[in-house]
Amino acid sequence: NDIQVELSAGENSRIYYTLDGSEPTTQSALYESPITIINRSGSDMTLAVNPQMEYYTATFQPASITMGTVLKAIAVDTLGQQSDTVTQSYFIGIEKSGDITGVPVISISTDENNLFDYFEGIYVKGRSYEDEIAKGYDGGGAGNYYNNWSKPVYVEFFSNQKDKTFAQKMQVSIINDISTTWPQKGLKLTGENCASEGTGLERYYREGENGFSLLTHRRDNTFMLREYLAQRLLDATTVRTQNMESCAVFLNGEYWGIYMLRGNYDADFIAEEYGVAAGDVLFARNGVTDPVTENITTFGKLYDFVTTRDMSDIQNYEQVKEMMDVENYLQYFCANLYLANAFYGEDTVITWRTISENGTGFGDGRWRFLMCRLDNSMGNKATGGKTTATIDSYLMESVSQDIFFRALLHNEEFRNSLSSVMQEMSEHTFADEEVEAVLGQLAAEKKKIVLSNYKRFRGNIEDTVYHQEVKKIEEFFRERESYILRYTQEVAEGTVNWDAEIPQEQTAAEEGTENLNE
Repeated sequence: NDIQVELSAGENSRIYYTLDGSEPTTQSALYESPITIINRSGSDMTLAVNPQMEYYTATFQPASITMGTVLKAIAVDTLGQQSDTVTQSYFIGIEKSGDITGVPVISISTDENNLFDYFEGIYVKGRSYEDEIAKGYDGGGAGNYYNNWSKPVYVEFFSNQKDKTFAQKMQVSIINDISTTWPQKGLKLTGENCASEGTGLERYYREGENGFSLLTHRRDNTFMLREYLAQRLLDATTVRTQNMESCAVFLNGEYWGIYMLRGNYDADFIAEEYGVAAGDVLFARNGVTDPVTENITTFGKLYDFVTTRDMSDIQNYEQVKEMMDVENYLQYFCANLYLANAFYGEDTVITWRTISENGTGFGDGRWRFLMCRLDNSMGNKATGGKTTATIDSYLMESVSQDIFFRALLHNEEFRNSLSSVMQEMSEHTFADEEVEAVLGQLAAEKKKIVLSNYKRFRGNIEDTVYHQEVKKIEEFFRERESYILRYTQEVAEGTVNWDAEIPQEQTAAEEGTENLNE
């Protein structure tokens, strides 16, 4: 129901307020009586119909959207001294809205010009684009949203139960990814204080980090299923995916779609997932190990050892097993290939180990792998042909020219383990009944918010389209098993025909070893 909001300040102070997300000044509305907050959902939107939005390809403007109200107020005393701005977001009458079903809500408020001004707005092509056109260029890669500008915002976080658990002044900038030119863009929120325990945001905005990210679901933004499905299916393995969670975002009270809260791979994440001490965790990104003391096996040392020694030698391979959790590496590798991850090898490869080597379990000091993104996988027909159930993912350059993997293939035990892990994944991790159960539960959770996001940015969509995509993913897994097991057998037996040869400068690892094709 509508509510009345009363504001109070010190004696002889005047209160000025706004209801559109902008910063109040002495030129704003003067508070004289309680403010009525109503359900504003409908067609009274401002940002969604901003003229600058027309520059987007296939721009769609919704007829109506779910809306809240952002109330900002200041107090000014008789000496002209101004208080800090107080902000509260209110959502009236939308409890059953599909836009917010079962997900936390993030309200971001700022002056509209910070986002949509032609000269200064970070959300638009703006002058930066047209200046390139004026110079005779095609404008590709140009736009205000590419300038890495940041603007002040106020962020409020409401948990799944819709209790407000976090509020902070922050800065917002545009994430440079595939969504940068979309009407719905990824947002980076930067601040000075982390989210405290119990807010629901603590896994994404940790101490020591300067903020958190709100990503679109990128190449799976239409259905928002694949990465969450992989996360749940891989939970039984030693390979982990980043913390991720859907949330509804509102800009100045206007529904701005469903985003992914995505956490970073950091020491706290490893401590939570693997039960080791956060202070004992060492990372390597694309093989570059964080600075550590000497006499420790860096990932570079492991890589050099594998790629310059004869892996068919049993003693050499035993040393590799002491430096790296081979089972974990194979689970990581096989999961990417089984799921037909077209981006495998393109993202930053993140590995970790404990600095101490005398612990048990995951504290043994061996290198382990963390999962990369998976939005372009599992039969995602919207993004090209590399994600089909029948594709031979071993022929991708990221695999066929991976000298680390190809060096390990010289070892018979490794080849047998490759076959065993892929067989295990087909029979258990990605078994039809497991996939159908997990996917069915996930689809039921996500359906309403997925459809609401599509309707917000692209127009009407039938429920049947969503169910058809779920069926396509199920069909992918039903078909994938026989194909990937055959391709794995060919590699393990050494009969695979690598279409892409290793570049000449990368052949050192194969000197003195047998030809894989023999």
